[in-house]
Amino acid sequence: MKKTTKRILGALAILAAFTFISCQSDDSNGSDSDTDTPNVKLPGTPGGTSNPNDIFAGKTFYDDDDETKFEKFEFSDNGTMTLYYNHADPYNQEEWSKSLEYSYSIGDNNSANFVTKKVYQNEKAYSYSEALELTNSFDKNYFLENLKEDYDDEEFDFTTEEGLLDCIKYDLSKKGIFLNKDIDYKTALNKYVEYSKNYLKEYLTSIFTSVLKLTYSKNEDGTISIDVPDSATFLEILSLYSSPFDISEFSYDYYSIDIWSKTGGNFSSLPTADGKTISGRIYAVDNSKIYGVIESDVMYEPYTKKIEFPYTTEGTGENTKVKITYAENTYTLTHCEYDFKLYPAE
Repeated sequence: MKKTTKRILGALAILAAFTFISCQSDDSNGSDSDTDTPNVKLPGTPGGTSNPNDIFAGKTFYDDDDETKFEKFEFSDNGTMTLYYNHADPYNQEEWSKSLEYSYSIGDNNSANFVTKKVYQNEKAYSYSEALELTNSFDKNYFLENLKEDYDDEEFDFTTEEGLLDCIKYDLSKKGIFLNKDIDYKTALNKYVEYSKNYLKEYLTSIFTSVLKLTYSKNEDGTISIDVPDSATFLEILSLYSSPFDISEFSYDYYSIDIWSKTGGNFSSLPTADGKTISGRIYAVDNSKIYGVIESDVMYEPYTKKIEFPYTTEGTGENTKVKITYAENTYTLTHCEYDFKLYPAE
């Protein structure tokens, strides 16, 4: 699957929660105020038409120039950028809805910095504390519906508690959370809801408090290329996964190891010391190790074994290399160059 699609689907799955709650509660009116949003200071000079170095202000861009458009970027005159997602199916039509609003600044050497100020659903704006409040109000029914949408009903029997329990065990195991074999459905569901709420809260905290640091260059055809800064480290580049720009992925040998965020990745057919191979998912990355789970030989059986890959890095920015050691083999991951461009709206 194209990484852009993976990222967009992940963002839509998270932000869809706000639609559910806003439709269920008459009191969730949203707010245009961001007084309770973390005050993150952006380096450089605020964007907007008053900044002579701002080449984005007052313009609208798309993520592609053909009929299939997923994202729209609308830059205001006063230093904000609003991100829209296309919900149309098929995607050669257009059905745009607001998703996120950023403040941005322009720095030296064609650098740009972004931080989230609002999330949108149903054209309503939610600040950081309001979004957290919505997350706290989610009930188990929402998370069950979300779980069912993530998996095909041919994979699990969603008409029974046993089928739902199997799905919960499988889903959590991909994230490194192994439930007891004899756990009952109610206890498992509570653990799933707890994990999902905490994940949403961590996601919101991350996007509202982290500065996305990027560089840009204007091309002769009027497009603008977006790149990682020359000084960006491996973890800083992975953090760009939560941005609207598709430039965070690292891979080795045609994606036999593929990491696109601090909580997302895959590995496939890696030789072990005993002559076998392992495949699985990556669920966490810190400053010295990559953490994964090994898939079962039986499809849709829960993952039952964890694995750690020590790693080191060389270089920064586009030249970053990540060296992973496993079973006396070393794998060197390099940054994937997707040549992400903003295409001016006609």
